[in-house]
Amino acid sequence: MNPPVPRARRGSFTRRWSHAPLALALAAAWLWCAQVALAAVPSGLVVVPLPTSQPGLSYFKIQAQPGAVERAGAIELRNPTARRLRVALAAVDGETLSTLGSAYAPPGSRPHGSTLWLQPGRRVVALSRGARVIVPVSVAVPSGAQPGDYLSGVSVEPLDQATQTVGRHGV
Repeated sequence: MNPPVPRARRGSFTRRWSHAPLALALAAAWLWCAQVALAAVPSGLVVVPLPTSQPGLSYFKIQAQPGAVERAGAIELRNPTARRLRVALAAVDGETLSTLGSAYAPPGSRPHGSTLWLQPGRRVVALSRGARVIVPVSVAVPSGAQPGDYLSGVSVEPLDQATQTVGRHGV
């Protein structure tokens, strides 16, 4: 009997080009600011990854030649609320954990290494009520890149959120 195969974590994305020596794993971690946990009204934003290969996955896994610029897929943003939403997208560093999961730097952190290769099509998106926008995501691999696995993410952060004051009663 074969051991179970671990499923990819929701919120990461990865795509493969089968004949290239450089494997680049991009993880779209839907990272939210600490404010989201305290938001008076949840943002309501819906984020849907749209990988170029293997539709239905929540991540992209790609292989690319050094010097290539490739489309990894897109991120669909939907606003089902009755108010306008502004959303910021940014490339963030990713890290594989010892438990084989992954973690990502917070929005606004300075990107390093392969994260600099990641190119969301837009940095800020304004969504009117009921609107949806598809933001392409591509990867520009530098010509001097060495073969290997690289992990990066895209933070998707609702802006202009109202925060709620939390009462300090008891524990």
